[in-house]
Amino acid sequence: MLKIFMGIVVVVLVALSAGGAYYLGSIKTEEKLKTEAAAIAGYPAPSEFATTTRPAAYVEIAINKGHFDPATVTIKKGTEVVWINKDAITHTVTSDGGGLVLNSQAIAAGHSFAHIFDEPGTITYHCAIDRTMTSTIIIEE
Repeated sequence: MLKIFMGIVVVVLVALSAGGAYYLGSIKTEEKLKTEAAAIAGYPAPSEFATTTRPAAYVEIAINKGHFDPATVTIKKGTEVVWINKDAITHTVTSDGGGLVLNSQAIAAGHSFAHIFDEPGTITYHCAIDRTMTSTIIIEE
């Protein structure tokens, strides 16, 4: 038994000293991402939405494959927008300037950013990390 244990320790040490690495984690499903986004925004898990009061309106924008999806959204005043990063890299939600300032800071893969739009108008925004990613939100009365 001791020989087997020592053999395992030697194999692990040799693998690590040779530049080997390992990762212990889990793959997040879309349902898990939605649940985490709801928790970050302060809401219960999606399965509990039926019995919980939510804002008047809620819109989700996916950050995926270097794009905001959907690219243009028209919403009513008072709507909450939640951006969920489903991409493998970090992104931001950063307003182009003037008027409302959106500045999500870095949104890591699997995380989200939320904002409630209280004033009508048009907001254009981009990712400060990948400036080719652009989008628009139109807020109506």
